[in-house]
Amino acid sequence: MSKRRRIADPDDVNGIDLTEDEPEPSIHATECTICCEKCVTSGDHRLASLACGHLFGLSCIERWVKQSKSCPVCSQPVKRNDVRVLFTDTVAVVDNSRQEELNQKYLAEKAARTAMEMEVAKLKLQHAALQFECDKHKNRVMELLEENSMLKTCGPPPPSSSSSRLGVPSQRLDHETWAYGKVASIPCSDARVCAIALRGDLLAVGTKLTRDTHGLVQVSLLDTHHRATIPLHRLAIRDVAIRNDSKYIATTAMDGKLHVTSPSAQQSILHFDMPERHGWSCCWDVSNAHQLWVGHQNGTLSRFDMRKPGTDVLETLTHQFRQPVHAVRSLGLESNISVVVAATFSGVSIWGASDTAQPLVHHMHMDIKNCCAMANNPRCPSQLVVSTRTAATTNTTASTTTTSPAQHFVVSLRINQDDMLVETDADGVLQGHSTPSALTRSAIWSKFDGASKKDSPVVGSGDVGAHEVKVWDVATSSVVHHFDAPQPVVDIQHGWVLPTNDAMPTGGFLAVLTNDDLALYKASIHAK
Repeated sequence: MSKRRRIADPDDVNGIDLTEDEPEPSIHATECTICCEKCVTSGDHRLASLACGHLFGLSCIERWVKQSKSCPVCSQPVKRNDVRVLFTDTVAVVDNSRQEELNQKYLAEKAARTAMEMEVAKLKLQHAALQFECDKHKNRVMELLEENSMLKTCGPPPPSSSSSRLGVPSQRLDHETWAYGKVASIPCSDARVCAIALRGDLLAVGTKLTRDTHGLVQVSLLDTHHRATIPLHRLAIRDVAIRNDSKYIATTAMDGKLHVTSPSAQQSILHFDMPERHGWSCCWDVSNAHQLWVGHQNGTLSRFDMRKPGTDVLETLTHQFRQPVHAVRSLGLESNISVVVAATFSGVSIWGASDTAQPLVHHMHMDIKNCCAMANNPRCPSQLVVSTRTAATTNTTASTTTTSPAQHFVVSLRINQDDMLVETDADGVLQGHSTPSALTRSAIWSKFDGASKKDSPVVGSGDVGAHEVKVWDVATSSVVHHFDAPQPVVDIQHGWVLPTNDAMPTGGFLAVLTNDDLALYKASIHAK
């Protein structure tokens, strides 16, 4: 109970000061802890204390000390001369527990603020260092641009130069061919797949980054020293697909997620959850640059739209074999017909539609046993290579083992104008190599030949028996290139640097991927 203190105000005699309270004096005397009777200011039961600070009546505490020699409250040892008489009539204390609590919070907040200020100062130093580094690189870029401008003003090299590039007139190509030289070795961990952009300016490798993180190693093919690591998935990446304009990279993994990554931002900009349907393969839709196809482990295919990340799949296709779809491609054929080609361990199925607004219908299936890979020719997208792996079959009755060789089937898709269904033309069958038991991917691309003024398809694949990569010419079924590969090759990708789609290339890159390393080869023009 408290009361307000009245003040003398010349303007208001009844004014009351509402800002200050006075505590009323206690009307209860202090009680003795031993007898629970009130202590008095004089006499035998006057107020007394021990050295520990506890209060009692004088007569009670003197008797207690004679018997037990300890404080009745805290049991601290006491002597007779520890008894002290207090000359006061009341004892009152202020409850400051709330103040102590607030003081502790204040000290904690002060310590946190100090730590944050130190962190901010540290980040400012890092920012200043990075800004200095950035300015240094900008200055270097300006120097290179000036040097490039000076070289352009000097004109092309003389015709007799043996190191001339593809900038020379086209008739000089009659005596020149492409040769490959190794330019980089990129370390990886538990890598399975990689991809080269159609424009030949970007390389993406799916690899293990930490113990529980998988992501991309992004390499600029304009400067192979410019690399970045992008964490994305919890489990191993199964497929990587770069959009034709190199603006986005799609990845799917065994963690049930489809990520779309921006190479410029070097981070994932959105992802799709695919519970209970882990992705094995992915590709960008040929008719809509914002849509993607994903092949699942249960034999289904799903179409997603990156403009609608929160919605369900736009379309679902079901393969006749309930096996993992390890490769999927979206291709455009003649008569404006778009097709989706999916490969499982039992073969390849094709769906098509003449109008993007119509659902895709199943056109055909090709039975190919031990199918392990499928890829298309970037220069001629309707041309496919379907690869099988070396497989051993044991005859228990005869106790013999037969081995079926690994093969590459090169086929071209076309539209039958009578029924508007997809048909295939066989371009060649390549063999003469062996593959490991694990899934490995082959590649097909066009080899530009200055002498014939046209391009011819070639197929690249690893040969685990010969510890090398073989490149076959499809037209002659002969091996035209060999590349050393001490470790089993899991993926091969090739890309040309093309100014325009119809122009001759100004360069090219071949990526040979093993589990722990990617060997990058650069193609350059050489005189025959």
